[in-house]
Amino acid sequence: MTSRPSCARPSRRTTRRSRRSPRRSGASRDRVEVTVMSGMLKVGHAALDDASAGLRGAAAQIEGTLDDLARRLRARSPEWTGSASDAFEEARLRWDAAMRDMKEVLHAMGLAVAAANDEYRAAESANARRFGG
Repeated sequence: MTSRPSCARPSRRTTRRSRRSPRRSGASRDRVEVTVMSGMLKVGHAALDDASAGLRGAAAQIEGTLDDLARRLRARSPEWTGSASDAFEEARLRWDAAMRDMKEVLHAMGLAVAAANDEYRAAESANARRFGG
């Protein structure tokens, strides 16, 4: 009898650690953990909730920082004249557009993570109901 190589895909484990969360021994709340093994998927709902809130919070923080920067620059703008003022204004417009884009992407990512987590929860509930839970 000869053994055949398994056709199953090897286990893949991805863990991302939040940069803001302190390390907690034995706690997985500060980790976004997705484990794929033999066609099964394990998702940490609390971690996905935290990731979603963190992304949306970062977007809001960027907006606040941009508002503060714009206010400070407006106070200085009468001091700048001529081509230096024109060059700065052009650069500021590009910067503002790029930061708005980043803020929108972070916000959209936060919403997408929340939506995915909602779908995972719904699928988990549907599966539990199948078994009488």
